[in-house]
Amino acid sequence: MLGVLRGIVMAAAFCIAFYFVMNFFGLGGLTVRGDMMVFILIGVGFFFMMKFTTIAAMRAMQKSWGLWAHPHLSPAIFVYAESLAVLYNWTIAISVIYLANGLIKGSFDLQQPII
Repeated sequence: MLGVLRGIVMAAAFCIAFYFVMNFFGLGGLTVRGDMMVFILIGVGFFFMMKFTTIAAMRAMQKSWGLWAHPHLSPAIFVYAESLAVLYNWTIAISVIYLANGLIKGSFDLQQPII
């Protein structure tokens, strides 16, 4: 839970910082036709997802050097597990920030919430 919360706070802080920098220099509406925050969230979120997934895979390989003699347990399992864990955390973080952005701006519209 703390890893997901850390990812949410880190991505939100970077997205807000980029948003203010882009608006400060007057580049907010020039480059993007849609929602500027979603544009920034995609860039920041997927950059962090790629960076931390690569770091997790490298750490998993370093941890599994002693398992090369075990025929039943492959080091690739550790790499896949670590990579999927990081991808899971960052996917949830990006989804939460996207949902919060939509709720704050009021862009979500439920046509028939109860059928």
